[in-house]
Amino acid sequence: MLTAEDTSTAGPDRYPVSAVTLEHARTALARVHPATAQRVWADLLTAAGLSGRESDRAALERLLEAMSASEDAVTVVCARALRIRLTTFDRLVAARAVRAALSRTEELTR
Repeated sequence: MLTAEDTSTAGPDRYPVSAVTLEHARTALARVHPATAQRVWADLLTAAGLSGRESDRAALERLLEAMSASEDAVTVVCARALRIRLTTFDRLVAARAVRAALSRTEELTR
C-alpha cells in the first residue's frame, strides 16, 4: 500500500499527494476558524467519539461524517474538500497498483 512517505516527492512512480490524516483536518479547521478552532475541533471530536490521537482510516471517516453533519457551512465545505483529497489519494493509489500489476504481467510475458 502507498504510504504518506511514498508520496512525499514527485517522480515517475510517485504522486505529490499525501494521505489525509486527522492532523490535516485539524489544520484545515484552524485555517477556516482561526478564532474558534480549538472549540470547533473539540466539538467535532466529541461528535465523532474520538480523542484526536487516532491514526486509522475509520477515525478519519467518523470525523468527516461529523464535519459533514455540522450546522456550520464552512465546516461542511471543509469536510467536502478533505473528502475530495481523500478520494483523489485513493484513486491514485489504485492507479499505481494497476500500473505495477501491468508492469509485472509484461515482465512475465517477455
